[in-house]
Amino acid sequence: PVWKAGTAITLGNGSVLGRYAIKGDQITVVSKLVVGSTTSFPGGTLGMDLPVVSGVSGAQYLGNWRIFDSSASAFTFGQSEIDGNASSLTLQVSGGTFATQASPVPLADGDVVSVQITYNR
Repeated sequence: PVWKAGTAITLGNGSVLGRYAIKGDQITVVSKLVVGSTTSFPGGTLGMDLPVVSGVSGAQYLGNWRIFDSSASAFTFGQSEIDGNASSLTLQVSGGTFATQASPVPLADGDVVSVQITYNR
């Protein structure tokens, strides 16, 4: 999967792991971004391209995300979201704002962003 912050993140020495499964029209995606010391974020909303485009106009799919802040040894949680027939998901923070490289946790070396969502094609 391609993780984005507006546009594609430059992974540097970070890493990405992703898997997806298709059962009929239902797709489940799990992915993890590990931020490295040379990972670069272009700016904008944190999200990820989907392996298969969502195919239901007007639908809204919600999943979960979790950020592990390695410097504080703490977790932050929120909802992943796909709107309609989108080709990517975004990470929503409580209160309706979107996660970025700087918020709700400033992403730095060793931090881990994990996401899971199920949607229809």
